[in-house]
Amino acid sequence: MANRLSIFVDAGYLFKQGAGAIFGEKLSRREVHLNAGRFVSDLATWLCDMYPNEELLRAYWYDGAKNVPSTDQLNVAASLSSRCAWVASTPRASGRGLAHSWSRT
Repeated sequence: MANRLSIFVDAGYLFKQGAGAIFGEKLSRREVHLNAGRFVSDLATWLCDMYPNEELLRAYWYDGAKNVPSTDQLNVAASLSSRCAWVASTPRASGRGLAHSWSRT
């Protein structure tokens, strides 16, 4: 039985820390453009190259949306298979983030 790999991306952390690493300063999300579909695809390719005997099961893209997803979040959802949930305003609510999943075919 082959081992399976998964990718989990925290979009907020990626945007904040990624901008700092690339541009040398923390920028707001509106100041940074990321082609999320390509990023996940490139990350999946790199992972499969690193672990050629393993199977990539899927990648998850986690991103918070309070009331309505932003245009950027909707563009990500269009480029990946999506499972959507909104950030809960109460601790009891389930679905605490906007999660996008992508499966390699």
